[in-house]
Amino acid sequence: MKPRNIILSLSIVALVVVAGISIYALIKRNTGDGLPALNSFSMGGPFELVDHNGDLTSSKKFAGKLLLVQFGYTYCPDICPTELQKMSLVLDLLQADGEKVQGIFITVDPERDTTDVLADYVGAFHEDLVGFTGTSEQIRDVARLFRVYYAKAEPDEDGDYLMSHSAFTYLMDGRGNFLRHFTTKDTPEYVAEQIRAAL
Repeated sequence: MKPRNIILSLSIVALVVVAGISIYALIKRNTGDGLPALNSFSMGGPFELVDHNGDLTSSKKFAGKLLLVQFGYTYCPDICPTELQKMSLVLDLLQADGEKVQGIFITVDPERDTTDVLADYVGAFHEDLVGFTGTSEQIRDVARLFRVYYAKAEPDEDGDYLMSHSAFTYLMDGRGNFLRHFTTKDTPEYVAEQIRAAL
């Protein structure tokens, strides 16, 4: 092989190695679950919605507490009840520290999730959970704050429908700033451990 070709080949190899290292570093800069760090983006913020008691409530009401925020809907067949059950277990695992954490469930289906429906739903999981609903516009605006995806599926012949939505649970600090997110793969023990580290 000619010296020129050798140099060219070595240069290509070096570029591939540098690119690989850069990609690896980007992947490693996460919250430990293999997902890119969401805190490199603006995430969350103050919001005002109607709680499951029918009161217009600002997120500022929970100032000083960590917020564990989940988006979903009460007619969800699997992910939402599973993740809310996990949130309830987390609050129980935290014991006394659980008083410093507020679990929040925000519906992405305000058309069906009235305050009465939400009250029955969150109450079935944990007495300290707060459910929120609002107008379609209010839910859209809060979902944008948290970069939450959701979409209504085509109704069936009975008018029933499902909602597609992202399934992250967000941990926010006492001032409403994003700390990290959890996925469906994270265990209650792991989530509780991470929350204790943030207290």
